[in-house]
Amino acid sequence: MPLKNKGVVCINHPNSLMLRNDGFNAITKLEKEDTGGIQFLPESGIPAVVYFCEKCGYLEIYAAAKTPFWDAK
Repeated sequence: MPLKNKGVVCINHPNSLMLRNDGFNAITKLEKEDTGGIQFLPESGIPAVVYFCEKCGYLEIYAAAKTPFWDAK
């Protein structure tokens, strides 16, 4: 995550600050079933903080527990 003046900047647009998605998100574990389907296992997910670029849609995802936002809630 490139930082500039304590903000997160897009790697494609280095003069543009990325926006933080409100709240927390999760990357959910899943398992492939023998039938070819998938089963989502939300109890085995990772809480995440997501940043995005308004110009190009680039996303950066970080483990929420490693950000200052996790302890503030």
